[in-house]
Amino acid sequence: MSTPSGKFCFVIITPDAIRENIQEKIIKDILQEAGCRVIWRKNVHIEERHVREIYPQHVDRKHFPSIVRNFISGPSLLFLLKSDSNCNLPEKIKEIKGLFDNNDGTLRASGLRAKHGAKIVKNESGEIFEFRFHSSENELETKALCNLFLKDGERISC
Repeated sequence: MSTPSGKFCFVIITPDAIRENIQEKIIKDILQEAGCRVIWRKNVHIEERHVREIYPQHVDRKHFPSIVRNFISGPSLLFLLKSDSNCNLPEKIKEIKGLFDNNDGTLRASGLRAKHGAKIVKNESGEIFEFRFHSSENELETKALCNLFLKDGERISC
């Protein structure tokens, strides 16, 4: 696969959003606000090893187990977006996605994450971060996620 430009962005709708059946609303909002289109999508059960590759910067942080619990709790919806404009799509989606922060024990969510009810759930297995969706932050992460999840027959020429 050739290196994706800023015209591509990889998005993962998390199991919490799928359980609440809001995945299509999230996709619709992303497409409308970012001005892009879906060029590939697939339902996948993400494993802990995938979460470690998606979030290497969080592996040693105390909230990492809550991220893992969310991802392994059910299927995720993966999709690759393409922009036909000259915008940097990962940056645009990062802007509309909004914040999900719990660094000081107070949850702050904004943007589409707030609109679609991002929250922290506490149960017998501990906290679960329900942040609704993840998107690649840049061209390098887009390529890494494509390499992780797209099989040989599904390769997209970016």
